[in-house]
Amino acid sequence: MNKKHAGPSQEFLSPLGGESRAAAFSGGVNGHAGPSQEFLGPLGGERRKAALSGGAFRTIALIGKDGSPEATAALLALLQHLRRVNDGSLTLLVKTESAAAIGAPELAASFEKMAAAADVAIVVGGDGTLLNAARHLAARDVPLVGINQGRLGFMTDISRTDMLTAIDRLLAGEFTKDRRLLLEAQVLRAGEAVFQRFALNDVVVNKGDLGRLIEMEVRVNDEFLYVLRADGMIVATPTGSTAYALSANGPILHPAV
Repeated sequence: MNKKHAGPSQEFLSPLGGESRAAAFSGGVNGHAGPSQEFLGPLGGERRKAALSGGAFRTIALIGKDGSPEATAALLALLQHLRRVNDGSLTLLVKTESAAAIGAPELAASFEKMAAAADVAIVVGGDGTLLNAARHLAARDVPLVGINQGRLGFMTDISRTDMLTAIDRLLAGEFTKDRRLLLEAQVLRAGEAVFQRFALNDVVVNKGDLGRLIEMEVRVNDEFLYVLRADGMIVATPTGSTAYALSANGPILHPAV
């Protein structure tokens, strides 16, 4: 692995019970610590004000889980609510596929447009939907808010039943910022980067052929560590380590580690 360095970060916004943190990363083979991602969420318990550098959200991106009737219904309810409370100061963008599903083609926007214009992105779905949004938006440091319409919801921690109340509090400035580590990974060939991606959970180096081991030289901060012969290798952030640790009965790292 190549040398670690500090980079920019990205925010997640999410409701808090006690102290909670969130993170984002990127994928690849030559991974290094890179940007981070922020989650935003309304406060539980004592309220305090937090504001983005611009002071308020002006452009809000909405992202729903593709192919999910439940997420589509929740996204439509959220859009209708935002339209009701909009005093003319909000610009709404909806992911292209989601816009088609809820019948709002006039609001359709690509991830590229949302990354360039949005002050915050509200994601309706499960953790997989949030991770996908993070991959597309992390480089432009767009904060994320997760509304759980999936099963586990480790990161999408606003419940569907609390969605509208939580979003009202968010718009009122009652939220906390939770910044998490991102990994940046590159695939290098002849010294040239042919692939580069940010990842929130993990970077996986996997074999192409079944029934064979792969051999790789592992370096940390340009220092040789060992030669690994295995089915593959997983480099996880504290956020991404949760599932692996649980499956092996191991410790779970706090995202701040």
